[in-house]
Amino acid sequence: MALADADLPGLLEEIGVPVSFTASGVVYEGHGISREGDSSSFNTEGMTFTGRVRRVTLQNGAWPGLVAGSTLTVNGVAQRVVHVRLIDGGTLIEAFCATV
Repeated sequence: MALADADLPGLLEEIGVPVSFTASGVVYEGHGISREGDSSSFNTEGMTFTGRVRRVTLQNGAWPGLVAGSTLTVNGVAQRVVHVRLIDGGTLIEAFCATV
């Protein structure tokens, strides 16, 4: 059975961690899948990261204005977004973060 876009919020809530983000005074909250590793653990398309990197996977469309330089709160910890890319045909956002 294939997953539909409508299945993503429930799936992310079940297996993800709480994530929040504020843009233009509006707070967006949801869940995302968070993974941490060193910079060599992730395919970062030629970008250079030093040290530990957190990769947060979120549903696209639920996080308007999320760009490099934004701050995500992931499981209660502030993270500075250093790169954002779309994956899975644009269904998901992958944000590469460093702890603030």
